[in-house]
Amino acid sequence: VYQTSLDGRILAANPELLRMLGFTHQDELNVPGVVKGTFVDPELHLTLRDRLERAGSYANVEFQLRTRDNRIITVSENARVVREENGDILYFEGTLTDITEKRNGTMHVLARLREAMESLPPDSPARPVLQAVMRRILDVSPRTGGRLPHASDGPRPDDSKPG
Repeated sequence: VYQTSLDGRILAANPELLRMLGFTHQDELNVPGVVKGTFVDPELHLTLRDRLERAGSYANVEFQLRTRDNRIITVSENARVVREENGDILYFEGTLTDITEKRNGTMHVLARLREAMESLPPDSPARPVLQAVMRRILDVSPRTGGRLPHASDGPRPDDSKPG
């Protein structure tokens, strides 16, 4: 759980979010631009902020963050704008959930299914079944980018706790 300012400071963060990002004290995050600095893709930060300002909120948006020790984690964010009565933005607030392990597990399963499918003869009746299973997983996990992963995409263990 967090609150951030317009200039990119994290005004409030629960202990789990601090741990997830590799910080020990709230004061370490109360620096202008710290939010943008955690994004692996800084342009995405601007895109999401614009979206949030226009729409007022969003849910289940997945992206990657860089932790203080330079690990890359995948998070799911729910966020909203808190406004003054006159419509001016006071701050942004929301939740981040570390889904790195879950996402990597999904990629691992898809990679293994692809390997199994590729080991079958082209006319095998099992191919359409494996393809259907893979499509179903992709439908449930849209952040795989719509591609079927290779074994080299294997998982990187991490925690999956909300923050």
